Amino acid sequence: MTRLRGPWSLSTRLTLLVAVLAIPVLLIIGLSYADQDRERRASELETATRSARNGAAIVDGFLRNLENTTFAMAGVLGSSTRPYDQANFGALLGSLARAYPELRAIFVTDESGKVVASGTGEGIGVDLSSRTYVAALKGGADRVWSGSITGLQTGDITVAFGRPIRGVDASTRGFVITAFYPERVLETLRVDVPTDAQLALIDERGRLIYASDRKEPATTEIDLIDAPGVRDALGGRSCL
Repeated sequence: MTRLRGPWSLSTRLTLLVAVLAIPVLLIIGLSYADQDRERRASELETATRSARNGAAIVDGFLRNLENTTFAMAGVLGSSTRPYDQANFGALLGSLARAYPELRAIFVTDESGKVVASGTGEGIGVDLSSRTYVAALKGGADRVWSGSITGLQTGDITVAFGRPIRGVDASTRGFVITAFYPERVLETLRVDVPTDAQLALIDERGRLIYASDRKEPATTEIDLIDAPGVRDALGGRSCL
């Protein structure tokens, strides 16, 4: 025979009442936290996107300026009848090097790819004919970016840009080449990156050129072609 329970005590009833009232309060708190978390994530994404676009615009401006400067330089050299050597053009290259402190080097090679003049006077006689960007120029390219390469003298990751020097008869007389460390460029241009974000520059092959969280300069190429979003970005598609 089941024994009937007596009425609940006051403390039990109060406890039950508090528990019942707490359920909707907890639900409201949980929903509010979820909304705040979504807003925080959306704000962080917007900040990261804005930083990435600003960084891309700053770097793009630097690269375009470099292309225009070397175009003018190639025009001056192409119209000159003086031999391409350090005595004749070292001072001109030196002035350009001072105007672009981001550059590691600016130099002129002969038509075979051997350095004949530089902004610092160093590297004269170095043969660059084995470099793919020089081979492309010798093959008739009007301009070429190297992408991520390992520097011959320093071993650090370097990016080079070159264009041909053509005489008044349109013959190729040599090449003007610039080279820079991506880390130095980004530090000089002062691209702002949120403290909890990473800015990475990747070349057309999917190789890492620069990463803002790197403590030491890269000395070996890092392949990121299979990393999430990289193929989309290289194809011109947003990977947000």
